[in-house]
Amino acid sequence: MSYVDEYLATLSGEQKTELERVCAIVRDMVPGVEELKTYGVPTFKKDGKYLFAFAAAKKHLSIYPGAGAVEAVEDELVGFDMSKGTIRFTQERPIPEPVLRQVITYRLQDTSD
Repeated sequence: MSYVDEYLATLSGEQKTELERVCAIVRDMVPGVEELKTYGVPTFKKDGKYLFAFAAAKKHLSIYPGAGAVEAVEDELVGFDMSKGTIRFTQERPIPEPVLRQVITYRLQDTSD
């Protein structure tokens, strides 16, 4: 079992369901994605390249794809809580699948790191 699956097993309800959806999209788009723990949070990498980490908090969920990826999709996430490198969302207002796919594509193509 990967650290991502171990982390998801600690969650319940809608938070778990929403983050399972996020993980399923990553796994679909990135065959052979590495699932590990980085700085205490579940993280996806491909061939050693950081894609993003994610976490559940009491009142929101977050993905941490880096500043460039957030800037690339920020116009499509009007009304979402964002900061440099972080997108926050909730089970009631999930990150739209097309936007998540754009974030993943951006990270796969990003050569800055």
